[in-house]
Amino acid sequence: MMSWARWRHEAGSDAGGCAYCSAVGLCDAGGGSVMRIRSWGLPVVAGAAMTMASLVGVAAPAVAHPDAPAPAGGSEVVVFGDSYAANPDGWMNTLIKNGLPAPAYPRPTGCPQAPDNWPRRLAEQSGKTVSDYSCTAQTSAQARVKLDQAVADRAIGPDTRDVVAAVGFNDFGPFGAADGVNITDFAAVENHYVETMRGFVDAVRAVAPAARVTIVGTPAVGAVGGGVCVVNVIPGHPGGIPVPVENWEMATQRMQSRAAAETGAVFLDLRSRSAGHDTCTPVDGQRFVSGVVDTTSPAWHMWLHPTDAGSQFIAEQVAGEVV
Repeated sequence: MMSWARWRHEAGSDAGGCAYCSAVGLCDAGGGSVMRIRSWGLPVVAGAAMTMASLVGVAAPAVAHPDAPAPAGGSEVVVFGDSYAANPDGWMNTLIKNGLPAPAYPRPTGCPQAPDNWPRRLAEQSGKTVSDYSCTAQTSAQARVKLDQAVADRAIGPDTRDVVAAVGFNDFGPFGAADGVNITDFAAVENHYVETMRGFVDAVRAVAPAARVTIVGTPAVGAVGGGVCVVNVIPGHPGGIPVPVENWEMATQRMQSRAAAETGAVFLDLRSRSAGHDTCTPVDGQRFVSGVVDTTSPAWHMWLHPTDAGSQFIAEQVAGEVV
């Protein structure tokens, strides 16, 4: 599956604005300009060409943005997270990560990130300076690596007030195995996660002593006591399969909560807060996570990842926690 993309470019610069951008050469965020690009996806048959439906240039409000350099002293908020935070277009992510030719796409810290992912929405809606170090496949161990990058970039520092870590689910999969974890042993995964996050929090406090660390959970993917609805093509009738994803969801929630409690961080339980908005929710517009073959859920970029409504939900929940 892929998406038709409709891009809205909102740019402002010291010169009072920039020219319209082409589909494959979007305006650079540097040089005194601030760029916002959003996409609304309509899932279509895989292999369909990505097209541009409209480009509208308007002056951007003067708020900090993840695509802009961090201010001296560090950004107010620094985000680390997996693909639920980065949430890039699936095809764009595949092209970029495999070194193949691709249109311009946000990747200010090295990883493809959707122009309307929740960290960017957080920046726009809160007015805070936000640096986004989210990346697809990010585990707790990889978040620690990205933290070192943020330190080297001086994106985190004494002026940082909040550090958000939205990682955990990938520790149970092949990316966790690549970190040397026995992913068949849930207790081993949990212990590894807690110790890794302990080191992460200690490293944050060493460079940003005033920062509060929030560990963000994952919104509900599967129905409570049921499976995951991967085929959502008939309005109001999601199609599910009995995959026990709830086991992984609960295990992730437990270890995130434990890590927060043992490190003095805050745990933001998105799973409970998003109850009734999973892939099997019969009200199409209320799904926060897409299916796989999905033409009825709100716009989305990657299958089994946050929809437009889901990204907005996460942004609002995190905004309620940051100082």
